[in-house]
Amino acid sequence: MSLTISNNNTNVDNNCNPNYYLLCSTSTFIFPIIYAYKKKNASLAMYTTIALFGSLNYWRKPCIGYRRNIDMITSKISCMAYSYYGLSYISGFWPFIIGCSNLYGMYYFYNKSCINFELSKPKWVYFHIGFHLVTTISKMYIIYWV
Repeated sequence: MSLTISNNNTNVDNNCNPNYYLLCSTSTFIFPIIYAYKKKNASLAMYTTIALFGSLNYWRKPCIGYRRNIDMITSKISCMAYSYYGLSYISGFWPFIIGCSNLYGMYYFYNKSCINFELSKPKWVYFHIGFHLVTTISKMYIIYWV
């Protein structure tokens, strides 16, 4: 399941109120940005910065429309960049196992977030926070190896 929100979905907050929990969890992306700059990896810092601003822009006013589209596009670009770097630069059995565990964690939390969102359960937010936190850890891990 995906976190696709259609115009007829009753889960959408019509007031487009900011989600402060998700704004805070998205803000953890600042750590991989700083770490990437310290490791002199401007590319990964740039991809993460773009994803950070796209996500912050959406969660400050989570309405259907261009904000959500920008968030989805920037997060996908960042995901592809980190996947490329991870597959290109990380080798060895244990780094591979840890990387796969991080990938599974991201999948698990994102999927649980989407399922709970579709069921109108408020705990979807906590799963999405988990997704943001595991994503931050995964980014730090990839930056470490690159």
